[in-house]
Amino acid sequence: MATNATSFTSPLASVKYGAVNFPSQLEYVVEAISQASAWSVLFTILGLLVAYDQVSYILRKGSIEGPAWKMPFIGPFLQSVNPKFEEYYEKWNSGELSCVSVFHKFVVIASTRDMARKVFNAPAFVKPCVVDVAHKLLGADNWVFLDGKAHVEFRKGLNGLFTRKALEIYLPGQEEVYNRYFKRFLEVTKEAGGKPVPFMTEFREVITAVSCRTFVGHYISDEAVKKIADDYYLITAALELVNFPIIVPFTKTWYGKKAADMVLAEFAKCAAKSKVRMAAGGAETCIMDAWIKQMIESKRWREAEAAGAISEDMEKPNPLLRDFTDYEISQTIFTFLFASQDATSSAATWLFQIMAQRPDVLDRVRDENLQVRNGDIHAPVNMDQLESMAYTRAVVRELLRYRPPVLMVPYVVKKAFPISPTYTVPKGAMVIPTTYMALRDPEVYENPDEFDPERYYTGDAEVKGAKNYLVFGTGPHYCLGQQYAQLNLALFVGKASLLLDWKHHPTPQSEEIKVFATIFPKVYCRPQSHDFLAFSLDKQISTNVLSSHHRVSAISSAAKVNVASPQPPASIRTSRRPYSQDAPAAHPAEGESKIWNFDQVKGLASSAGDRSKVILVDAREPQELASEGKIPGAINIPIKSSPDSFYITEDEFEDRFGYPRPPKDTEVVFYCKAGVRSRAAAQLARSAGWTNTGEYPGSWLDWVEKGGKIQR
Repeated sequence: MATNATSFTSPLASVKYGAVNFPSQLEYVVEAISQASAWSVLFTILGLLVAYDQVSYILRKGSIEGPAWKMPFIGPFLQSVNPKFEEYYEKWNSGELSCVSVFHKFVVIASTRDMARKVFNAPAFVKPCVVDVAHKLLGADNWVFLDGKAHVEFRKGLNGLFTRKALEIYLPGQEEVYNRYFKRFLEVTKEAGGKPVPFMTEFREVITAVSCRTFVGHYISDEAVKKIADDYYLITAALELVNFPIIVPFTKTWYGKKAADMVLAEFAKCAAKSKVRMAAGGAETCIMDAWIKQMIESKRWREAEAAGAISEDMEKPNPLLRDFTDYEISQTIFTFLFASQDATSSAATWLFQIMAQRPDVLDRVRDENLQVRNGDIHAPVNMDQLESMAYTRAVVRELLRYRPPVLMVPYVVKKAFPISPTYTVPKGAMVIPTTYMALRDPEVYENPDEFDPERYYTGDAEVKGAKNYLVFGTGPHYCLGQQYAQLNLALFVGKASLLLDWKHHPTPQSEEIKVFATIFPKVYCRPQSHDFLAFSLDKQISTNVLSSHHRVSAISSAAKVNVASPQPPASIRTSRRPYSQDAPAAHPAEGESKIWNFDQVKGLASSAGDRSKVILVDAREPQELASEGKIPGAINIPIKSSPDSFYITEDEFEDRFGYPRPPKDTEVVFYCKAGVRSRAAAQLARSAGWTNTGEYPGSWLDWVEKGGKIQR
């Protein structure tokens, strides 16, 4: 047995690594791995991931400003959890382009006016985005997530909801809300024993109420409005940059989703009620009514067209709308609330605080509003009256420049975006233009860190800052409701100036900025409302309503500016500048307009005028044309309310006005009332690339005086 026993040795036993042939240089590496512990392997993998994260960041950063390296994986996560305005400001000042990287998000920040405008006007490369969870809160099929032609077509159906005619329909409801809530302001102060209390929550509620009244009318109950106002901050918190991308119970996103579902359900109920009322021929009182009425009229037109029953008195709706479900209507109206709630609450809070700090400005607002209402502090205003409040509107315009509610607008890059000659934003990155630096440009705004309504009342900020005023964005995604927002704030502060008096009790943090979706005073504003003001119509304003012995508190010397005595803004003064009756100069000086006289404009306005080569532009405001008429054939580009008209995209221009913008190779002849605004309009057009401009200096006053034909 022993002799038969054999021993077997594997032929691989003498091979160090089996059948695999490793180069001798790598043998020590393989040996080290084979002998490494699990922890060693884990740390090695972690080290490789950290290295990849750093290299990826450095490659994407390229030549722009930003940290030389990022905190592994998380980046400035802790800063993002509690954002500070000072840190944002430092970032904006670091360069026209800078970057950060938080977790998997690489973010490029466009700080200057020109860089911001480049992003706003680059729909081929970017589209608006919000945080990952937004699709779950607003609905993945919400129109705000549409891009390209689909987005443009949807917007066209909404443009009619924000026309001047539509905005006038909403005014009575807004006044009703303000009357009710201003009484509540008094009750809050009374309940506090006359002591100052934080008022930001009250401002949020009144803005919620006026938004709901404007958007969905009386279809929503006061209790539902209160619930939305109380819970809306949950939606805001859920949409912060750093949050769970999935809905996890009892997190911010979970609470935000519950609040959003509640709002959508309430608005869907309102849509069902509005459909019944509009189908029965009810009058429009809110945005929802106006939109549903367009749907009903579009359906009637299609049915008549299909039946061959279109009559001469029928007008084709433009654009024709399809029927939207209650939920689709609710989603869209919710986006209006989403776009306006935080921003308008911010503006309202700052407006009350600054007015208390600047009694000189508040006095002039009060004086103007009293005059427009013919001495009756309770009188409602119509659109003509509201638009005539030049100083009050200048205050709002300056407030939005001084404390812009929207600091940044996030976009996602659809394909590599060559934003500058030396840098291309990589696909998939976020690029965020800021509005703040353009609105504080010292080359455009003198003393930009001061609150000074004069720059919009008697100054030239409207013209000089046409490309800088990015409060409402620009490009294909500009804010649809920008005129509504400004007029609403003018109504808000105008009524408050007549019905309330208030004090501000400042603290060292009163002027510091707290970032929470938008910006608020860090102490959340502590005004104190007093009794309603009452006065007789035969008493002088200066001896009663405008007495300020009981109103002044802590005017900031840094923000105080000298205010001239009230006078009409330069753009609407009735004095006429000299104009020539001679033939226009054949060769105007470079950088100047060709001058047109009455006879030449008359020829242009007649059927013999060649309008394919020359376009006549009325630079007055729409309400002036509505009340006085216009020169036949002229198009309206109101230079005071839309000074950016020559800088926005062609699609945006057509969305805003309903007709194409004059091509740059045509001669554009401007007129206004007395020749002042037309000169400013021609300057803006030339600066935007329209080199062949003309002016009719005599303008409307000369046209009427000489018996020119009027088109109404």
